[in-house]
Amino acid sequence: MQIISSLMNLQAMEMDDEKTLKFIRDSQNRVKSMAIIHEKLYESTDISRISFKDYLHNLISYLYDSYTIHPGRVKLKTMVNDFSFNIDTAIPLGLIINELASNSLKYAFPEEREGELCINLKKVGEKFKLVVADNGIGFPEHFDYKNTTTLGLQLVNKLTQQLDGSITLDNKKGSKFIIEFSELEYRERLIPSN
Repeated sequence: MQIISSLMNLQAMEMDDEKTLKFIRDSQNRVKSMAIIHEKLYESTDISRISFKDYLHNLISYLYDSYTIHPGRVKLKTMVNDFSFNIDTAIPLGLIINELASNSLKYAFPEEREGELCINLKKVGEKFKLVVADNGIGFPEHFDYKNTTTLGLQLVNKLTQQLDGSITLDNKKGSKFIIEFSELEYRERLIPSN
């Protein structure tokens, strides 16, 4: 995955069109989101599970660097217990956070506006609750986040379904996405014998 990201970076260096560059950067971030999960799996003593708190720290640091956001301008607040998720849950969850945090960093704070990005993940009963919120400009009043043409939010909706979860948006003060989901049952991968 690192090779794919590097190839995209080389391609981006040849582009002049801002829209194409944005598309390549967003795609690179999605690839990097999955690559970090695989890095964490390789570092783990249990290759079927990853520490999500550590993963989240690496992902958010990468996104701040990718969008050249100074941490003093958009302060990050996280409240994440050190959950260990299997890969079937970690990949879609990581991609959801990538999309929502990217949206906040790209759009919520225009013209060098300062603000906060908050990411909370906790267990509530048998389910998990993820909250990704910012105190930025928010979405337009009648924005339908479940029927949108933007690839990022389409991915968030599809990946939430993949986690058998539900998603809501509170758009009163900035944007606040609330996703409730259950950890998916890990499917053992078998290596075919010759």
